[in-house]
Amino acid sequence: MKEETGIDLSGKKKEEFVSLGSVKRKDGKEIYLWALEGDWTGLLMCQSFVELEYPLRSGKKIRFPEVNKAGFFTIEQAKKKVYVSLEEFLGRWEEYFKTLVAV
Repeated sequence: MKEETGIDLSGKKKEEFVSLGSVKRKDGKEIYLWALEGDWTGLLMCQSFVELEYPLRSGKKIRFPEVNKAGFFTIEQAKKKVYVSLEEFLGRWEEYFKTLVAV
């Protein structure tokens, strides 16, 4: 997490992470997701980059951050932004959140 976003979770205990399980995408890749309560300013400090040759066959390399944007969204807004195969996580989060509100 810190490598992609700059968010340091090293002080968090294992018990603070809520597993939302896994989803297998059409390409066969299995994605695991956890939720965690906390404060975040919205500032990204990406430390991980992808290097690509551009223009193609030019020999010149340029670097792009792996993550360049993040934000806060309602569940409905998020459903419009995520891959269809990952929408299942949003439903799981809603169900988990309902159990917290009901307490």
